[in-house]
Formats: sequence, C-alpha cells, structure tokens
Amino acid sequence: MCSILLHDIPRFAQLNVIASMQPYHAIDDGRFAEKLIGKERAKTTYAFNSMMHYNVNVAFGSDWPVAPATPLEGIYAAVTRRTLDDKNPNGWFPEQKITVAQALTAYTIDGAYASLRIK
Repeated sequence: MCSILLHDIPRFAQLNVIASMQPYHAIDDGRFAEKLIGKERAKTTYAFNSMMHYNVNVAFGSDWPVAPATPLEGIYAAVTRRTLDDKNPNGWFPEQKITVAQALTAYTIDGAYASLRIK
C-alpha cells in the first residue's frame, strides 16, 4: 500500500516518473487501509484519477502472485473501486475512479512504454 501527498503528484509528471500501480489492491486494501493509515492518507492510496489528471505515466500490472493475474479484474477495480467486502458500492474514494479506456491504456500502451524505459 502506497500513499502519496496530493501536492507531490504533479512532480511525478515533471520528473517523468512511471507510476507502476496494481489496481486490484484498491478493492482489496480498501477494506482495511483507513484503519491502518487513517482516512487522509488513504485518500491518496491508489490515486489513479489524480495521477492521470496530471499526465503521470501510469502503468498497470497485476502483482501476481499476490493479486489475481487477470487484467479484467484490475480494470474492474480501477473503474469501480468497489471493495471486495461490498462496503463501498459506489467505490472506495470514488473520485479516484477512471474510465475503461484509461484503464486499458494503462495496461497496454503505458505498460509497454514502461517496459521499454526499464531495459
């Protein structure tokens, strides 16, 4: 679980940082994150929408074997943010939801970009 400060997000873009994120964890960790790190820090945990708003390079992955390897579950998590316990039917911090198109881009184009950058 990684929480960042909102004012640091524009720096990710300025420094051309690639944010490697695993969206499935948002619907898993969202069940208990606030109890562990508090509501304020939890707000910027898995901040997909904020990152994309500032044009940060966001590359999605699965984090296998810790999380399911199927991209469809990750896309579902990024788009709905509906926690596994169903206690957040409108999404855990719904302001961080993204569109299906954005999630597909993060899994494909941005993932490919990230893999070329680390070779």
